[in-house]
Amino acid sequence: MRTFLILGLAATLVFGAVGCGGNQAKAESIAQQIVDEMNKIADGFEKGDKAALKASFAKLSDLAKQGKEIKVTKSQDKAIGEKFKPQMDAAQKRMMESITKAATGGKLTPAELMELGTEMQGLGKSMQKGG
Repeated sequence: MRTFLILGLAATLVFGAVGCGGNQAKAESIAQQIVDEMNKIADGFEKGDKAALKASFAKLSDLAKQGKEIKVTKSQDKAIGEKFKPQMDAAQKRMMESITKAATGGKLTPAELMELGTEMQGLGKSMQKGG
């Protein structure tokens, strides 16, 4: 359960980073890349692929940094959030479901899930500080 909360928090923080930081098109591109990476995380959990998961965590961190450098207006930020909310919600739901499948299907051990959850929590904390 703790892993679910960590991933949910981190996903929200990652998506929120897009609004913190050139222009609307670039911010939308980064938001789409974040959604894509979240789906890769779900793939990684479904396959039990720790290396792919860690690579996706690193990519999310990089995308969050890029997003923080982009300056968008409040109205642009709101529009981007509304545009990507359905995709973000679907990707987040898929991630949550994939964690359950990984745990119940024996793809990852409880220790591996905790390790990955801790990494995701660290990712969320680092993004929260910079946002």
